[in-house]
Amino acid sequence: MSFVSGSSTPFGIFDADSMFRIDADKVLEYVVRRLGDSHVQVELSSSDVYACFEEAAMDYSALVNSYQAKSVLSTFLGSPTGTLNGAENTYPQNSMEWARRQAEGFAELANLNSRNPTYKTSIDLASGQQEYDLQLLVIPTGSDGLPRRMIIRDVHHYAPLTSQ
Repeated sequence: MSFVSGSSTPFGIFDADSMFRIDADKVLEYVVRRLGDSHVQVELSSSDVYACFEEAAMDYSALVNSYQAKSVLSTFLGSPTGTLNGAENTYPQNSMEWARRQAEGFAELANLNSRNPTYKTSIDLASGQQEYDLQLLVIPTGSDGLPRRMIIRDVHHYAPLTSQ
């Protein structure tokens, strides 16, 4: 039996697709051979195989669409919602705006074009003391005079010129 568009699959989602019709017959032949049709009688109707093939094609399509959605999600983050502009059925392209937003966090960590000010200071060391709470020793204040938490990125220690 060969694939008949409109009656072989339960939902007919891919019935109009010529490649699906060609492949459906190939899948049927593959399945019955793998089940041992040349040695035993396979009591599986072709409609059952076509239905499974239709379901497999839908599952594969869902996986591809899910991957595509995850791949371009960052392009749409921060965009206003409910704005249909006609570009919904096209593949989004990465833009410089997307790349800038992605790189902003890394640039801040590297202290390049940072929005946060950088402070440099030193502390007095006490003889015999090994541990210091830098948040208590160096307290930056904001424009309102209130203390701010800070991120300590580098601690430089210079060895004395002479050993005692």
